[in-house]
Amino acid sequence: MPRVGSLITRNTNDGVTLVAGADANFVQGYLIGTDITIASALGNGAEGYSSRTRGTTSAAGHRRRATSSADTIGGTAAEARNVIAGNLAECVAISGLVSVGKAILGNSLFENGMLGIDLNASDGITPTIRA
Repeated sequence: MPRVGSLITRNTNDGVTLVAGADANFVQGYLIGTDITIASALGNGAEGYSSRTRGTTSAAGHRRRATSSADTIGGTAAEARNVIAGNLAECVAISGLVSVGKAILGNSLFENGMLGIDLNASDGITPTIRA
């Protein structure tokens, strides 16, 4: 089945970065940090996918830090799954106080320089809570 995304490799920083205001995105079917055969690493210089904090100031002068929200990274259908490999940092890094509603589904994450998924990229390893 053909992939719906693109090949994203050898960027100086992240492969894909979404910031505040870029909401309800679908990052699906991408090969991030690898070649088309998935056999060779062509990694990006930082994260494969990053939802980064961006500081803003409200009209009242209060400092806010926000990222994109309601994003879907991957999916349950085979053609929606991403391959994220060979990057120098995390496969998926999400940071920010308003980073909500993210779905990380069905991706193949391997051979990256740091964590597979980092849910608060600014504080190091975040323990997984099991139900």
